[in-house]
Amino acid sequence: MRACCCLPWGFAAGEPAVQHRPGAELPAPDLAQALRQNAGTASKGAQRFRKLAVGAQIALSVLLLGGAGLFVRTLDNLRHQPVDSRLTTWLNFSLDPTISGYGEDRAAQIVSSALDAVRRVPA
Repeated sequence: MRACCCLPWGFAAGEPAVQHRPGAELPAPDLAQALRQNAGTASKGAQRFRKLAVGAQIALSVLLLGGAGLFVRTLDNLRHQPVDSRLTTWLNFSLDPTISGYGEDRAAQIVSSALDAVRRVPA
Protein backbone atom coordinates (compact mmCIF):
# COMPACT_ATOMS: atom_id res chain seq x y z
CA MET A 1 0.00 0.00 0.00
CA ARG A 2 2.81 2.35 0.88
CA ALA A 3 4.53 1.70 -2.46
CA CYS A 4 1.31 2.50 -4.35
CA CYS A 5 1.10 5.87 -2.64
CA CYS A 6 4.80 6.75 -2.74
CA LEU A 7 5.67 5.78 -6.31
CA PRO A 8 3.39 8.31 -8.07
CA TRP A 9 4.48 11.15 -5.78
CA GLY A 10 8.13 10.22 -6.25
CA PHE A 11 7.79 10.26 -10.01
CA ALA A 12 5.90 13.54 -9.89
CA ALA A 13 8.60 15.15 -7.75
CA GLY A 14 11.39 13.85 -9.98
CA GLU A 15 12.91 11.72 -7.24
CA PRO A 16 14.06 8.16 -7.89
CA ALA A 17 11.43 5.67 -6.85
CA VAL A 18 13.89 3.32 -5.16
CA GLN A 19 16.57 4.75 -2.94
CA HIS A 20 19.96 3.00 -2.98
CA ARG A 21 20.84 1.58 0.40
CA PRO A 22 24.38 0.21 0.69
CA GLY A 23 23.50 -2.16 3.51
CA ALA A 24 20.59 -3.70 1.61
CA GLU A 25 22.70 -5.30 -1.12
CA LEU A 26 23.21 -9.04 -1.16
CA PRO A 27 26.72 -10.29 -1.74
CA ALA A 28 27.30 -11.63 -5.26
CA PRO A 29 27.88 -15.39 -5.26
CA ASP A 30 31.16 -16.69 -6.63
CA LEU A 31 29.83 -18.82 -9.48
CA ALA A 32 33.20 -20.10 -10.62
CA GLN A 33 33.98 -21.44 -7.14
CA ALA A 34 30.56 -23.11 -6.87
CA LEU A 35 31.01 -24.80 -10.25
CA ARG A 36 34.48 -26.05 -9.34
CA GLN A 37 33.19 -27.56 -6.11
CA ASN A 38 30.46 -29.56 -7.86
CA ALA A 39 32.47 -30.49 -10.96
CA GLY A 40 33.58 -33.97 -9.92
CA THR A 41 30.54 -35.10 -7.95
CA ALA A 42 28.49 -36.55 -10.83
CA SER A 43 28.78 -40.27 -11.56
CA LYS A 44 29.81 -41.64 -14.97
CA GLY A 45 26.20 -42.52 -15.81
CA ALA A 46 24.98 -39.04 -14.90
CA GLN A 47 27.74 -37.43 -16.98
CA ARG A 48 26.91 -39.66 -19.96
CA PHE A 49 23.20 -38.86 -19.64
CA ARG A 50 23.96 -35.16 -19.42
CA LYS A 51 26.09 -35.30 -22.58
CA LEU A 52 23.42 -37.27 -24.43
CA ALA A 53 20.70 -34.87 -23.29
CA VAL A 54 22.72 -31.87 -24.46
CA GLY A 55 23.42 -33.55 -27.80
CA ALA A 56 19.75 -34.42 -28.26
CA GLN A 57 18.74 -30.87 -27.40
CA ILE A 58 21.19 -29.43 -29.93
CA ALA A 59 20.00 -31.86 -32.62
CA LEU A 60 16.36 -30.99 -31.94
CA SER A 61 17.17 -27.26 -32.01
CA VAL A 62 18.91 -27.59 -35.38
CA LEU A 63 15.98 -29.60 -36.73
CA LEU A 64 13.46 -27.02 -35.53
CA LEU A 65 15.51 -24.15 -36.94
CA GLY A 66 15.69 -25.89 -40.31
CA GLY A 67 11.94 -26.50 -40.28
CA ALA A 68 11.28 -22.88 -39.35
CA GLY A 69 13.49 -21.74 -42.21
CA LEU A 70 11.63 -23.92 -44.69
CA PHE A 71 8.30 -22.67 -43.35
CA VAL A 72 9.35 -19.03 -43.75
CA ARG A 73 10.59 -19.72 -47.28
CA THR A 74 7.27 -21.40 -48.13
CA LEU A 75 5.32 -18.42 -46.80
CA ASP A 76 7.52 -16.07 -48.81
CA ASN A 77 6.94 -18.12 -51.97
CA LEU A 78 3.19 -18.11 -51.36
CA ARG A 79 3.23 -14.36 -50.85
CA HIS A 80 4.69 -13.86 -54.33
CA GLN A 81 2.20 -16.16 -56.09
CA PRO A 82 -0.61 -14.51 -58.02
CA VAL A 83 -3.90 -15.21 -56.29
CA ASP A 84 -6.21 -15.68 -59.26
CA SER A 85 -3.94 -17.58 -61.64
CA ARG A 86 -5.61 -21.00 -61.31
CA LEU A 87 -9.06 -20.31 -59.93
CA THR A 88 -10.78 -21.82 -62.96
CA THR A 89 -9.41 -25.32 -62.20
CA TRP A 90 -9.40 -25.07 -58.43
CA LEU A 91 -12.52 -27.16 -57.82
CA ASN A 92 -12.28 -30.65 -59.26
CA PHE A 93 -14.25 -33.53 -57.76
CA SER A 94 -16.49 -36.41 -58.66
CA LEU A 95 -19.88 -37.20 -57.16
CA ASP A 96 -21.46 -40.65 -57.24
CA PRO A 97 -24.44 -40.97 -54.87
CA THR A 98 -24.96 -44.63 -55.82
CA ILE A 99 -21.88 -45.53 -53.74
CA SER A 100 -23.73 -44.22 -50.68
CA GLY A 101 -26.74 -46.41 -51.43
CA TYR A 102 -28.98 -43.97 -53.31
CA GLY A 103 -30.99 -45.29 -56.23
CA GLU A 104 -30.54 -44.12 -59.82
CA ASP A 105 -33.64 -41.92 -59.69
CA ARG A 106 -32.52 -40.12 -56.52
CA ALA A 107 -28.84 -39.92 -57.67
CA ALA A 108 -29.69 -37.67 -60.63
CA GLN A 109 -31.59 -35.31 -58.33
CA ILE A 110 -28.68 -35.16 -55.85
CA VAL A 111 -26.15 -34.43 -58.60
CA SER A 112 -28.27 -31.65 -60.11
CA SER A 113 -28.87 -30.02 -56.71
CA ALA A 114 -25.12 -30.23 -55.91
CA LEU A 115 -24.28 -28.58 -59.24
CA ASP A 116 -26.83 -25.83 -58.59
CA ALA A 117 -25.31 -25.20 -55.15
CA VAL A 118 -21.79 -25.02 -56.61
CA ARG A 119 -22.93 -22.59 -59.32
CA ARG A 120 -24.46 -20.29 -56.67
CA VAL A 121 -21.10 -19.92 -54.89
CA PRO A 122 -19.62 -16.53 -55.86
CA ALA A 123 -16.37 -16.91 -57.80
